[in-house]
Amino acid sequence: MRTLLYFMVGVCLMAATNSNAQNLVSAFKDSELIGQYSAEFETAHLAIGGLDSGKIVTVEGSLQSRILRKPTTKSPLEVFRSYQNELTAAGFEIIAAREKGTNDVTRLVRDLSKPEANGLKTRQYTLNGQDVANTTQNSVGNFTDYYLAAKQQKDGMEVYIAVLIGRRNDLYIIDTLGVTPMETGTVVLELDALRAAIAATGKATIYDLYFDTGSASLKQKSEAALLVIATYLKELPQQNFYIVGHTDDTGDYDFNMKLSHNRAAAVRDALVTDHGVVSKRLFASGVGPLSPMASNANDLSRAQNRRVEIILRLQNPR
Repeated sequence: MRTLLYFMVGVCLMAATNSNAQNLVSAFKDSELIGQYSAEFETAHLAIGGLDSGKIVTVEGSLQSRILRKPTTKSPLEVFRSYQNELTAAGFEIIAAREKGTNDVTRLVRDLSKPEANGLKTRQYTLNGQDVANTTQNSVGNFTDYYLAAKQQKDGMEVYIAVLIGRRNDLYIIDTLGVTPMETGTVVLELDALRAAIAATGKATIYDLYFDTGSASLKQKSEAALLVIATYLKELPQQNFYIVGHTDDTGDYDFNMKLSHNRAAAVRDALVTDHGVVSKRLFASGVGPLSPMASNANDLSRAQNRRVEIILRLQNPR
């Protein structure tokens, strides 16, 4: 199962009363929990940098979000500075700090809240098993005076925090996103799916073939996928196929090109040696990072690029 990353920051920041939001990052002292939302795997859009030099980045992982109400005696600026100081003290890198009067925070958060971005306004927050009216997060999403984003490497994973402090009703939102590898083994290659993919597009993308990092040696847990592939190939004894290896774009280009070829060759050799497929029907090659399925900007996207494809080959290519 995917591991969620839990942590606590703060000396003057303390957990909200009656919170069961896992205390991923603590609430400002004496805040009231209004609602919470979670997703095991979701896309988040975050601002980086200042108004003129900034940009929006996309990360994927397990999301925990809370809406809270600060004490009326505390200003939004105090909440903002407290998070800024405490996150820095806890070892986080502040990647964006947008303030009322110096940055167009309202426009930024409205853009980030749109359905095609974070979909903040359509999240269903709950409290004690009851739905919270979406007018609550709309209040923050439409009228935000302060925006803070931070990140940290922890236990080999990236953790992102976003704090949105509204100007109405003393509300603010804390988003915590742990960029963790998507759970593998939840979808197993099936013969019908392989047939359908090649019939529809001429190729099938295989993620159930496993290698150690930097290695072309197939792991034993690849055997189930190899058996399915071999069964399909034997159904079409007159048809030839390409086996194409792909890598992500980390590391040396020449190494990745060679690695992708060697992995494709390892799959071919296993199909021939262990499963009786005729060798002349299979042509192994590798294209390294040259044909990505997704961005190489984060671990989750890079995982989509590390794959093997089975591609239908013309019988009589010219």
